[in-house]
Amino acid sequence: MVDNLTKENAATMIMTNAGDWNVDFFKKNGYMLRGELKDVPKGHNCYELYKNT
Repeated sequence: MVDNLTKENAATMIMTNAGDWNVDFFKKNGYMLRGELKDVPKGHNCYELYKNT
């Protein structure tokens, strides 16, 4: 769905945030890691990912 919206709106990139519990889902769907916050929230890591369209 997001891929369709980006094409309809001529966007060139999709950006999202994910926790360590679901980051693999985004990586498997073509997203690349852009940044990481360790221990945010406490005991977990938070990732920023992007995908060029």
